Amino acid sequence: MIRLIDINGLTHYLAPQSIASIVEAGASSQWHGIRAYVRTTNGKTIEARETADQIATMIAAGAEKLIALQAEIDAHEIANGNLFALVNELRELLQDAKRALSELQLAAIPDESTEGVPAIIPPEAFRKFVDAHARLCFLMHQRGHNPAQEGQRNG
Repeated sequence: MIRLIDINGLTHYLAPQSIASIVEAGASSQWHGIRAYVRTTNGKTIEARETADQIATMIAAGAEKLIALQAEIDAHEIANGNLFALVNELRELLQDAKRALSELQLAAIPDESTEGVPAIIPPEAFRKFVDAHARLCFLMHQRGHNPAQEGQRNG
């Protein structure tokens, strides 16, 4: 919106797209304080105190701000899309890691013959578990998530 003041001192706020034309006022009109005639798309004419150049500058400045804001919005949308993809990728890897842990627990064969070793883990189940967790940890590290070390968390 741009702000215009008419010759009666009334303020008008106009959307630039609602302006049909701007005409610089003649010398006799300028003597009465009218600097420009602004015709709107609905046919209304505002006798403005601002010059045609000032009004055109306001419109251009508003357009530049809109372009800058649209670029900023576009950048945020791209960032949000990238973040959404990252979250989905991490969520999928986390589900894989949880599934591998469940498979590891189900594959464990109870063994009470050796003290301190309550179960035997089949190598394939252990490999799946380690691989799934390694992929998850690698992606988290690659994307900049570095959890605190054990000593830092507790100490």
